[in-house]
Amino acid sequence: MSTHILKEQSAFEPQLIGSLSTASSFVCGGMGGSALHARVLRPLLPEKQITVHADYGLPQSSSPDALYIATSYSGETEETLSFFREACARGYATAVIASGGTLLNEAKDKGIPYIEIPTGRQPRDSFLVLVKALLYILGEERSMEEWSAHAAVEDEVHEQASALADSLENRIPLVYTSVQNEALGYIAKITLNETAKVPAFSNVFPELNHNEIQGLDPLGKTAPLSDSLAVVLITDTEDFEGVQKRMRALEKILTDRSLRVVSIELPKGSSEGKVLWAWMLVRETAHILADRYGVEADPTPLIDDFKKLL
Repeated sequence: MSTHILKEQSAFEPQLIGSLSTASSFVCGGMGGSALHARVLRPLLPEKQITVHADYGLPQSSSPDALYIATSYSGETEETLSFFREACARGYATAVIASGGTLLNEAKDKGIPYIEIPTGRQPRDSFLVLVKALLYILGEERSMEEWSAHAAVEDEVHEQASALADSLENRIPLVYTSVQNEALGYIAKITLNETAKVPAFSNVFPELNHNEIQGLDPLGKTAPLSDSLAVVLITDTEDFEGVQKRMRALEKILTDRSLRVVSIELPKGSSEGKVLWAWMLVRETAHILADRYGVEADPTPLIDDFKKLL
């Protein structure tokens, strides 16, 4: 099911058309799968001061010294076009990542720097291509080699993906991570939503310990609701010890209440390797679930019907 997707994308070499302005920070406008690259790179490159904007227009605290990077795989995302057009209207330094569509055409017409990425996949399945394109714009060309060096992880996840699919089948996944791995939980959530066509949600420690976990307790007539859930803990030996302790405690207390808990330990090593391993694991799991549920993995018909109403 992986079809060597990472190996294909590791060969991608971004080509920037146009010249970038010097910037002290970066605001990345994008939605869904077209924002995953920015969500992942933000904590990995704190010195770049990356802001992710998943909305119309610009953030309220917009700086004229930032570079505004609009990413839309299709080039037709309404919110991202709004972000791009407002940045241009204010005269802010702007750049574009897209495979085509209105966004890319407008960038070309306005002389805005852009990177054109390959077509043929869903945005959520073009993660490494989008990462490399953003790294290039951020001036992190050397980092692209580190990301590409981990393409072999796609051959390591098959057995674990099948086991994870067994645990999630006919259940609603709740994916929990540390704050530093929040993007991985979000990747899992939207991949399960769009590929497996199931409700799925994500949250982070320690905040969820102060509210959300009480909703999991199978008390009285709420028990059938809790029985329909599967809690997925993405653990990391580099998390704060307090967070690791909380994860272990939550696993015990939920297991003692006969709730389903699945613990997934990220591999040791570089952050890039962890991210790509986790992405491949959830992608493979979602494809397995789609096959079991008898749904097509790539199309998103409800999203398409919703867009038509707009």
